[in-house]
Amino acid sequence: MAVRESLISGPVVISEKAAARAREKKFYLFSGILFVVLVVIGFSKNYYLRPLFPDMGPLYSNMVRFHGLVMTAWILLFAAQTWLVSTKRVKLHMKLGWVGVGLAILVLATGYTVSIGSL
Repeated sequence: MAVRESLISGPVVISEKAAARAREKKFYLFSGILFVVLVVIGFSKNYYLRPLFPDMGPLYSNMVRFHGLVMTAWILLFAAQTWLVSTKRVKLHMKLGWVGVGLAILVLATGYTVSIGSL
């Protein structure tokens, strides 16, 4: 059992299982936020902020733009899902899971189309 000191009520006993679940939720929430930050940093010059870099040339085809939009939605959904679970809004998390299924299909379809179009 883990013991935490509370300023008001004294020691509070937390089971190891509950403490592990809390750490796991924080880990996934941090991972979701970090994933969004890394994607924005990694694709900012080539996609998100491309108009600010005229030396990069015009943005790719409309299919590449659509694929970027779908992937952005996928990544934002992942971050939202981790936040929903960490705030114990599991029912909404499960409903949004169906949006994830639709996005997964679009990710595969657009990814395939973009890769074939680049040949």
